[in-house]
Amino acid sequence: MPSEIVTTVGGSTSNSYATVAETTTYLGDRLGTSNWTNASADEKAQALLQAAVQIDMYKFLGQKRYDVAQGNSNYQSMKWPRTFNVGYDLPIETPQYNNTSFPNGHWSFDSDSNPIIPTEIKRAQMEQALSLLKNQGGQVDRASLRAQGVTSFQLGGYGESFGKGGQGFLSPEARTLLSPFLKHGAEIARA
Repeated sequence: MPSEIVTTVGGSTSNSYATVAETTTYLGDRLGTSNWTNASADEKAQALLQAAVQIDMYKFLGQKRYDVAQGNSNYQSMKWPRTFNVGYDLPIETPQYNNTSFPNGHWSFDSDSNPIIPTEIKRAQMEQALSLLKNQGGQVDRASLRAQGVTSFQLGGYGESFGKGGQGFLSPEARTLLSPFLKHGAEIARA
């Protein structure tokens, strides 16, 4: 049985950005989500928890909002919410960051200065959870194959070849959603 999903924004015991209910709603009107629909409640929770861990392995622009190193007594367990300094963490003129999910130019606060998780971060976790369930079910998961160094495969009379430059272990959808938030040149945190 998986741990209980805790989504408190900036919480010291949080372990997920999205809930099972949010993910079910997000995926509900799409094709190709039967792996999520048919998964048990435990499998859904496990997929979300694993997806959150995988996303938090990446290095993001800015700093944790509640970080002991910044003198905060409330330590957040996950990488989001974040703060950033324009001109240091984020170039002053960066058009791709002028997005409605960043009200008042901040990623991690709503218009009333309450901490939030950007929609793209939640959706990336949901997409990655779906990808994990698809991979578990034996379907072809291209991101997983590329991460393992596979350059081509064939099933029956059908095959596919991949270009160079694997995309890591995130699904293409999750990676696209995260890309505006990632530090360039250093994407995965190493211990």
